[in-house]
Amino acid sequence: MAGKVVIEFPSDYKFLNMVDIVCGEIVEGLCCNRDEANEIAISVIEACTNAIEHGNRQDPDRPVRITFDCGEDRLVVVVEDRGQGFDYETFLKHMPDPAALDHLRGRGSTSCGR
Repeated sequence: MAGKVVIEFPSDYKFLNMVDIVCGEIVEGLCCNRDEANEIAISVIEACTNAIEHGNRQDPDRPVRITFDCGEDRLVVVVEDRGQGFDYETFLKHMPDPAALDHLRGRGSTSCGR
């Protein structure tokens, strides 16, 4: 499948099931196995969850937009929110400690008791 698919939905977790279904249908047309398709879907759902939670602060009036751009040999997925963003250059200067990457949340946070 080559082409572009765009979906937009309110910032509400109840729409994540729809995202999973749409993603599954799009990925099914690609040459990848079931595990790879599942990893793609999980990644897209996690990006949407972050957009809802951190970007749009669960404000249903702020939509999440997903663009699936399918080429013959690639899939590019862009997830956009309407949040105010952040200064990524400051973030890069304060990258989390790679030794703490096994933390489940907050990559690098030392507040989880370790």
